[in-house]
Amino acid sequence: MALLKLLLLMLWLGLATSSELHRQRRVIGGATCGPTERLYHVKLEATGGGRTGRCGGSLISAQWILTAAHCWKPGRTMSATVGVHPGPGEQPQVITEHHIFQDQNRRSHDIMLLKLPNPSTITPVALPDCQNHASVRAAGYGADQMGQNNARKEKKTSIMCANFDTVDCTRLRNLKAFSNPARLYQHWFCVQSPRKDLCPGDSGGGVEYQDKIYGVISFTGDTTFACTEAAGIMDVCRYIKWIKKTIKPKKCKFNCFTG
Repeated sequence: MALLKLLLLMLWLGLATSSELHRQRRVIGGATCGPTERLYHVKLEATGGGRTGRCGGSLISAQWILTAAHCWKPGRTMSATVGVHPGPGEQPQVITEHHIFQDQNRRSHDIMLLKLPNPSTITPVALPDCQNHASVRAAGYGADQMGQNNARKEKKTSIMCANFDTVDCTRLRNLKAFSNPARLYQHWFCVQSPRKDLCPGDSGGGVEYQDKIYGVISFTGDTTFACTEAAGIMDVCRYIKWIKKTIKPKKCKFNCFTG
């Protein structure tokens, strides 16, 4: 009997250890992006006050980056590095001009345009033609593994890509994620797929469909535990007129020839 109890104890310990290792190694959605995709991805860093905030962004023209408005940190210096994937990336540029969308009631939405002081040589991502899409592809530098109880755990140095299904947003609207009333009047869609998730460090990254940018990663339904709730994506098609108007080259009103 004593031997039987010992064998059962050893079996239980083995299963528990195996289960824990499985949780530690599970990847949150996808794998390292391919060498020819996401060339337009931009790494954004806001530094100052002893802190550094990191976000993603998408180059949509030679000088314009599309990202999430909450990535802008007043009082900090925002720098942008284009071409981080597959690397090594262009020289970082300090952003001095940014535009956050405001509706007719002067309410800010979580979508922003940043202008590079100098044009990039990287090919930008195309703007959408706004057709229906049942799935999308997202990318970012956020946590890519889960620890015990699905807690987000680690971050990779390489950008990770994953496919997500677009889903109904009813449940997400009813979560505590909407304790911020500002989200109720903004335009976004939801994504969710089994064993895949987006994380806070992925904010601002582009969500694409057929090689065109359809969304900007805004928030997750559960910032602590992965793969439990849908994520909110700012709907680029609902802001396309503002985007095109903002990035359109300004016409010179006077005689600008100085040569």
